[in-house]
Amino acid sequence: MYIKLFLSIILLLYFQFDSSKDLMNSRKEINKETFNDFTIGPEYFSIDPSLNLSYNSSFGEAYSTIKKEGNGFILDLRNDDFFFVQTVYVKGDTVYLTKLDQEVDVFLFISASSTVTYGTPYLRFPFPLKDHGVWNWNGVELIDNENPDTISVSGKVLGEESVD
Repeated sequence: MYIKLFLSIILLLYFQFDSSKDLMNSRKEINKETFNDFTIGPEYFSIDPSLNLSYNSSFGEAYSTIKKEGNGFILDLRNDDFFFVQTVYVKGDTVYLTKLDQEVDVFLFISASSTVTYGTPYLRFPFPLKDHGVWNWNGVELIDNENPDTISVSGKVLGEESVD
């Protein structure tokens, strides 16, 4: 149980904050006057099913697809050694996570996987995001439909970076 929770948190944090070093470096290069006046809208969280995205991660190249399913979207990120599938929906300008499926190859033929669900949808991004904007979410998380845990999640906008 704890191994699954640990792997879930590591994967979630890795994909959320993998570019934090680049983010901080790019922030130093941006003129302070320009930097303090930006807004990130929902267009930066793509839910366009026609997109096929590729990422260079510490696991190697990974590919992401987006599928429309009912009122929500399936964001599927995978490579040969892992998959990370998020079920989200957008209400107004806010993105909510309802389910997370993940699996990672740990060693040779050994893999670890889990499914995470939430009592109420997990607040991912309350758009528009502004410089130093913060948000909080409190809820219940179930890993593999066992042992509900009360969790508190906080987010903060650290800056913006250009992606080529």
